[in-house]
Amino acid sequence: MKEVKRYISLLLIAIGITGFLQAQEQIPVALTLEEALEIAMNENPTIKIAEKEVEKQNYAKKET
Repeated sequence: MKEVKRYISLLLIAIGITGFLQAQEQIPVALTLEEALEIAMNENPTIKIAEKEVEKQNYAKKET
């Protein structure tokens, strides 16, 4: 039982250190509104799915 507690403690410490280091690496970046919108559109999963649906429909039209 002590081994399990020790393992869990070490795991939690490792996760905490990793999160702390990632937070330290983030450097604030100044973006224009256009750049922010472009990033948001490129990273939005809903937009990506919609784009794939459009591609799928266009491909289906070509086959008929």
